[in-house]
Order: sequence, then C-alpha cells, then structure tokens
Amino acid sequence: MKKADWIAAALIIAFAFLIRSATFGNPTLEPDESFYLLVGIKMHDGLLPYVDIYGRKPFGLFVIYYLVTLISHDPAGYQVLATLFASATGVLIYAFDRSNGGIVAGCLYIAGLSLVFGNGGQAPVFYNLFVAIAGWLVFKNRYIGLAMFLCGLAITIKHSAIFEAIFLGLYAMRGRPVRDAALFVALGCLPFALTVIPFLNHLDRFWECVIVSPLDNEANSIALAIKRLLEAFPIVFAGLAGLLFSRERFFLGCWLLSTALSFVAVPNFYPHYLLPMLVPLSIAASRLEWGTVPFVLLALYIKWPFDFERTRQAKAEFARLDAAVSTRTGALSVKAGPVLLYRDRPMPYDVWHPQGDLVVDRCERAEFLYMPRQQTIGVCIIDKRSDRRKALAQ
Repeated sequence: MKKADWIAAALIIAFAFLIRSATFGNPTLEPDESFYLLVGIKMHDGLLPYVDIYGRKPFGLFVIYYLVTLISHDPAGYQVLATLFASATGVLIYAFDRSNGGIVAGCLYIAGLSLVFGNGGQAPVFYNLFVAIAGWLVFKNRYIGLAMFLCGLAITIKHSAIFEAIFLGLYAMRGRPVRDAALFVALGCLPFALTVIPFLNHLDRFWECVIVSPLDNEANSIALAIKRLLEAFPIVFAGLAGLLFSRERFFLGCWLLSTALSFVAVPNFYPHYLLPMLVPLSIAASRLEWGTVPFVLLALYIKWPFDFERTRQAKAEFARLDAAVSTRTGALSVKAGPVLLYRDRPMPYDVWHPQGDLVVDRCERAEFLYMPRQQTIGVCIIDKRSDRRKALAQ
C-alpha cells in the first residue's frame, strides 16, 4: 500500500467512528441486535442457539456476538466491532477505485448504512466485509478459492448472502476448466458445514430453525419494496448514476442484481434487507468522483447521526426499567420492551413469544420508555398474579 492508500483508509475509518459513535452503548438501538447480543451472553452460560434459544439466523452470526461478549457484555462492544467492520468494508470499496472518488464512495457506504438500519450490528454489516473482499478478489482474478471460502463465511452469518456467492462463483468460472467448479463449491460450503458440527446431536432443531423457519415468511406488497428503495435514495441514485459511467458495469450490475435477489427472496422488505445492495452501489458511485459528495451529505441530513441525547436517554430508561424489574419476582415475559432485560435472568426458549407472570408490555399509562430504532414506545410492568388475586378477592 502506498502512503495515499493509508491516508484514504484512515479518513474512511475516522469518518465511520465520527458518525456512528453517538450510538455506542445504546441498549435498545435495534431489537434484532439486542437479541443477538443476548444470545452471545447466554452462550457463555452454556446455552446453545436452536437447542436452548430459538433463533433463525445461521450460527456464524451468533459466534460473532459470542466472541465480542468475551470482552464485554455492554452493547458498545458489538457496536464498536460493527463500526470496524463497516469501516473496513468502506476501505475495500475504495480499493476498487483507488482515487478521491473511491474515498468518497467508502464514506457514502458508511453514511448509507444508517438509512436502512445499518448503524448498529445487523448481520450484513458484518458479512458485507467478507463479500466485498471476495468481490475484489474475483474482480482481480486472484485467490478464487479464498474468495469462495469468504462467501461461505458470509452465508454462515445470513442465508441471503448465497445469491452474491453464486454470482461471484459463476463470474470466477469464466475461462476456467469445469473441474475447478467442484473445488470452489466445496470451499464455499465448508464454513456452513463446520457450523453444523456443534449440533450433530440436535440436527432436527438445527434444520427447523436454520433451514425451515427462514422460509416461513409472509410476503408484503411490492409497493413497500419501492418505498424501501426510496428511503435509501441518496445511495441508490448515486450508485445507479455511477453505474452508467462505469467501465465495469457488467460486473457491478450483475453483483447489484444478485443483492436485489436477496432483497426480494424474503419479501418482508425490512429496511435492513437493503444493506447488501450498498456495497456494489457504493463501488459504482465512485465513478462519479467528487460528484458523490452531495449524496453523502444528503444521507447525513436524512439520518442525522449525532443524536447523543437519544442514546443517553435510552441507557437511563433501560437502567430504570432493569432496576424496577429486579424488585419483582416471577418469570419475566418481555412482550414489548428490551430483550436485554433477560441478560442476568432466566429467559424463555422463544423470546418473541414469551410466557410469564411478570410482563413488560406497552400500555396507555407508561412508566418507562422503550426506544428502539427511531421510535419511542411507552411500556410498564404488569404483574398478572396481582390481577388474578384481585379477581379472586372480588
């Protein structure tokens, strides 16, 4: 790497920490991420995903959260790690076009993450790095076996990475003998095969949670998919505009198409399902050079990143609610609230459908605030045993 490359990497990393630091320590940033963190913590207590805790993500994602909780159980731990992954992905985007435009494109990726709930530790924030490295290797026609292994790692973090893996594998096969295909497929499958090993005695649970359950989703309207694309307008427009001027439009266009397939494959159309698309879009946007800057500024304007007060309030409200629950007895059931309340308490097998007498749920006369994403939901503690005692007394 040249001096200019080190400077570019430093600028992208500094930008990532600058615009994401306001969320560090927020215990209610994203419900999904709170659950992944909870699973990581409970794995240290000997609980296994799928066997003792219901979950639908592949095991690799839980391994990431298990490893980060070796260092800290605080949400800031995974949020800092996710920022390192995001900034490294931004640097890989720069590597596709080592120019000023590449630096801006790396920053566009990081700014664009927050447009679609990627300002924390959603699965693609982690696996986009592996796919970006694999994409660069395939694009440069280097170490294709390693690229396929990295694609396999991505699939152990989220199933939908399989579409990008298939595209990169097919692109890598151009001009290669057919016999190489078997090796590439084997290397791509190896990481997922390794994640099955801890569950050899529980293959039925593993199959049900990891393979069957993710396919059981209700489809939403195509209008919602269009709405999600409009929500990510700055990076979508910049990427498509850059694609028109790119000499690599076939490679990037096919890559983008593979991420679009991952978006529609599970037609819930949650905003974070767009996160894989941001990588090829950002690479394409680098072709606009300095023309990408307005789109970075627009992304920052739409999702102002420096809301330190919200994180402070979320931490204070979580601590207040946690302390209040600690004064009560009974099986805890968090129906609308932070699942991290189970962190130091017994948790149900399925945290999304809990059963218990001590219930945290939304209510008209709120005692506490639950602040996931950009919402604020009033919740309170309900003791069902007290209600039953009142009924008996009457």
